[in-house]
Amino acid sequence: MMDKGVKRCRHPAGVAAVGACLASGGAALADPLALSGPVSDAGDFSLAQLESMAASTVTVGTNSYTGVSLWSLLGGTSTGTSDVIVSSDKNAILRDYIVATGSNGAKSLISLGELDPFFGGTGQPILVAYQENGNPLSSLQLIVPQDPTGTRDIAGLRRRMA
Repeated sequence: MMDKGVKRCRHPAGVAAVGACLASGGAALADPLALSGPVSDAGDFSLAQLESMAASTVTVGTNSYTGVSLWSLLGGTSTGTSDVIVSSDKNAILRDYIVATGSNGAKSLISLGELDPFFGGTGQPILVAYQENGNPLSSLQLIVPQDPTGTRDIAGLRRRMA
């Protein structure tokens, strides 16, 4: 099942996915964000559901982005409890990762260790953003505030990969 826009994979062959399907022409989001695979919080999330979750805001340069932290969306909490890591293998947090793919084919890889606030995910959270500077985005974006170049950010998260 390797057809989603953002994937959580356990090396070498585990699968989980998060992805967004966009309305044609860059209009408002049409389809829900899908979370599937070996995660306990699998399901589809509409924009309204994402907006009802605990929002996080990060500042990157002169822009602020609001959305759901990827850690929270995958089931992690700020208190240290987590159902994100489903494997009991030693150091699974170092081997599990997410691949995000944008509508332009750009890809970004994030390890689960980068997301966990009690491991390497200190500082501003990585977001699935739905607003920029208080305005709705035309498509969901992955925002990686720790990347000063912005090359790990993915605009237009999409459900189907080329």
